[in-house]
Amino acid sequence: MFNRPFQIIIIELRNLQKTILGLFFSFVFPLLAMYFTMNAVPIEQRMEAIQIYFPISLALGIAPLALLTFPASISKEYEAGVFLRYKLFDISLVMVIASKVTLYFFLMIIQIILISMFAIFVFHLTFPSFAISSMFFLLYIISSFPMFLIGSIITIITKNNVMVQSIGL
Repeated sequence: MFNRPFQIIIIELRNLQKTILGLFFSFVFPLLAMYFTMNAVPIEQRMEAIQIYFPISLALGIAPLALLTFPASISKEYEAGVFLRYKLFDISLVMVIASKVTLYFFLMIIQIILISMFAIFVFHLTFPSFAISSMFFLLYIISSFPMFLIGSIITIITKNNVMVQSIGL
């Protein structure tokens, strides 16, 4: 019973390849938008501009992850009847949802690290201090939970994968 959450996370990682559009808008699009936006800014103003655009880039990444990829994974399983199979094989739906939330939380952490490293190495982003940076990232993580909740509500209301993806975009 202990290894079931890890098995569900592994299965969900395999299913992520089916939501390429959501992954593109979560991981690649914020980097592309940051790159092209910062290159449109004059060189002498880039240090100020990256300080302003960095939080925007993080938000550009969390919105598709929370409103497109996460709800689409739930609605696909609902449409395919996977939740009924979970009940049949006595797998707790709470454990399944908790495993999905855990996976997408780790994806969000990877996304934060990826966007931060890109901004640091390419545009020389600097953070004021460790305490302020820690609070910023903690608030970013806490503020992402309502986004995931909104994505879950969209899934509960529509239960149709095409509608979930259309609303999420």
